Amino acid sequence: MFCHIDIVMLLKIKSLLIKRGKKTLIRNFNLTITKSQITIVSGDNGVGKSTLLETIAGLQKNFEGKITFFSQNKMPVLPQSRNIFFLGHLNALKDELSVLENLKIWTNVNLLKIKDIQLLENLSYFDLYNFSNIKLNKLSFGQRRKVALTKLLITDSNFWILDEPCNGLDEVSEKKFLDLVQKRKKK
Repeated sequence: MFCHIDIVMLLKIKSLLIKRGKKTLIRNFNLTITKSQITIVSGDNGVGKSTLLETIAGLQKNFEGKITFFSQNKMPVLPQSRNIFFLGHLNALKDELSVLENLKIWTNVNLLKIKDIQLLENLSYFDLYNFSNIKLNKLSFGQRRKVALTKLLITDSNFWILDEPCNGLDEVSEKKFLDLVQKRKKK
């Protein structure tokens, strides 16, 4: 019996070179990521992990080499497409707005048709339902991170780039995050 496995490549990086000023951060970096693959970038502080992720996400333009994203049907897509979700080590949230207001703005900017009740339900995943009307500047660092991670429950993107996603999370929230990643991987 013949078994055919169709591997869908989602990201291919070839000969990446990233410099900050005269300092070379990354040289001759190659990577291929396929469907349902999880890749973790680790290293010491200041070696360029965030710069690498920002470059892959299309936020840093000063690099040499080739970065190509592919959709599930193997067609190339731009890093700025809705198919790619980037969450940096900063949460990209407005301190003077409430939790719910932040998520509503994010869904509007990303052209996602999500009702308030759905946003509230998603906030429940990280136990933030009762914080929906609280301004972000009143929350702890970990609670703010959970608000940012709630976007993962809402996004329809197939490719996630997450910079230090567990930073500030307690053990229970970290487990919920890892469970969320595993569920998405199976999907």
